[in-house]
Parts: sequence; C-alpha cells; structure tokens
Amino acid sequence: MKKTIVLLIMAFLVLGVTICQASPNPSTINVSAQVPTGTEFNFWMIKGDSKFTPGSADDTFTAATIMDYGLLDHWLDGSLKTEDAGVWFSQYYFGVFFSAITGGSKYKFFSTSSGLYNLTTKLPSTGDAWGVTFLGCRELVDDGLGGQKDIVKACPSGSSLGSPGPASVTDKLIFDSGAGAGFAIVRADFAIPPDVASGDPYPGWTGVPLSQKSGTYSGTLQIRMQTY
Repeated sequence: MKKTIVLLIMAFLVLGVTICQASPNPSTINVSAQVPTGTEFNFWMIKGDSKFTPGSADDTFTAATIMDYGLLDHWLDGSLKTEDAGVWFSQYYFGVFFSAITGGSKYKFFSTSSGLYNLTTKLPSTGDAWGVTFLGCRELVDDGLGGQKDIVKACPSGSSLGSPGPASVTDKLIFDSGAGAGFAIVRADFAIPPDVASGDPYPGWTGVPLSQKSGTYSGTLQIRMQTY
C-alpha cells in the first residue's frame, strides 16, 4: 500500500513537470472578435418644459414615449397673463434623438407626418404650426445627478443636417451622413411654438389662430433610417 502511494506521488510529480514545461519565446496566442453584420437604428425622446421663459437655460426634461403637447396656451408669460402671443402654442417641446450603425454604408434620417387633425380639421386649418425648430449633433455626458444630458457636438466630417421647417411633410430630411458614414447622435426638436422676437420659428410657420376650432388634434410621426 505504501509503495502504491509513493508511485502515485511520483506520477503526479512527473505530470506536474510536464505541464510546467518551458514555453517558446516568443509564444503566440490566437485572438478573435466579431463585428455584427447588418444595420442598427436607435431613437429615444425627451419632453422639454420651457416654463414660459425665453431661452432654454431653465428648461426641464423628462423621458417621453409619446408627443403630448397638452392644453395649448396663448399667454407668453403663462399664469401672469400680461403678454398675449396672439396664437395658440404649447409650452412643451420634444427632442427626438437618432443614431445608427451601418457597417460603413452612407445613411440618412427622415421624419414623415400628415399633420395633426380633429376629424377633418387640421391644426391649423391652413399652414403649419407644428414643426422642427432645431436640428443638431449632440453628445451624451454625465449630468452630475446620476443621469445623462446632451450637449452640442460637431457633426462628423462630410455630413449635413436638414433644415427646420414644418413637420407635416413626407420624408423630411433630418440628417445625411455623407460619404464618411460617421456615427452621430442627432437631435431634432418638434414643437408647436409661438412667434419669436427674431421672426418666425422656422420657414413656413403659421401660428394656430385663436379662432381655431376647439378639441383634441392628433396624428402620428414616422421616423426612419435609410442607407444609400
């Protein structure tokens, strides 16, 4: 029995010597990784509250999944009711963020809508009060409160942004990557704004007149990415 144990110990020692034998210098290790095939399109949305104040310094934001502009107002200063806008507008606006990975293919972002309607009545009856008021490339950074915020970032070289304008159009261009097909996070703000001191909020804007038929106006907004 003792002899058997001794032989086993010797066998393990021999095996250990075999496992720990010297390696070639240099040695080679095979390494691999896979880049996914296909394309990836992402979007998310935030709701901004302008608080009836000019500029965006004191605006607050919450995550959103639908565009609900709520009850429209015509007082530029809200509850103070000293400055009349002369049109119906919303204190809220929505930032839609787009991003895509296309494996090197050029791509574009678009939005499409037929507008907002109450039965057959459009908001407003003539013109376009709902539109894209801002377009820009953004970067997400820590907001210092455990979340993220977006800040201005230069768009990738060779890319271009669409232009502010009415939302109720087919295939409104939001962003074109150009030949570089670089990654970008693009923000488009959709609003029912009042007139602004510097002029119309966007080309083609028509305010909602105070004579507009009362009721709920609704519709849909389609967003998409297209490679080319």
